[in-house]
Amino acid sequence: MHKSSAIGRLVLGDLTIFVLNTSCLSSCLQQLSDQVLSDAERYLWSSFPHKRKRREWMAGRLAAKIAVQETLVGQSKTDWSLRDISVMPAKGRSGPVKSPIGGYLSLSHSGAFAAAVHADRPVGLDIERFHAFSLPSLNYFLTLQEIACIETYGYCDHYLTLIWSIKEAVLKARQTSNLSEMREIECRGWSLTREISVYERGERIPNVHFGYWSKYAIATAGSNGERRSVE
Repeated sequence: MHKSSAIGRLVLGDLTIFVLNTSCLSSCLQQLSDQVLSDAERYLWSSFPHKRKRREWMAGRLAAKIAVQETLVGQSKTDWSLRDISVMPAKGRSGPVKSPIGGYLSLSHSGAFAAAVHADRPVGLDIERFHAFSLPSLNYFLTLQEIACIETYGYCDHYLTLIWSIKEAVLKARQTSNLSEMREIECRGWSLTREISVYERGERIPNVHFGYWSKYAIATAGSNGERRSVE
């Protein structure tokens, strides 16, 4: 599907990322809630007071439902409607979501886009609109070695946004929302040519893939096996 359509696809490694343009949802939120949300989802969706939050939440759920539906089609299960696929938080009102069919599900939204992926292994997904970073924010999420790389290769908003997205995808893969742990994750091999390897405490993190979609960075990551709960 072409990027100008509501739903697009981006293949990263062996995963298919479903990307949804949220701008097309503003005029049909109530209709969509009736058509695609389960009773539990609709109850949660209607509890958000602000239209922007409801639109973002709907976009993430719709992308996630389509990702799950594609997995079902691959399993020759074609009798599940989007309304049958209920994507609820694993805990509380927000945070990591549970896959309704087993496996692992991750979703993300930023600006005009939401994205989702379904996999048979732990996976984290992040989409992030390109933006500039202040010096304090660089110190917040970059290691000293990564900051040294900036001094060598120069400052690049697109690249730094990608590094942020990679690190957040890693955190999501292990189901933690503690962004202060970003400095435990290090991206090596900076050359501005996609030659990046990702490590945590000296151990390479598997299944990290990344790319760009319009003015956004997208990354997926696996897990080193340690799964932490979101507090």
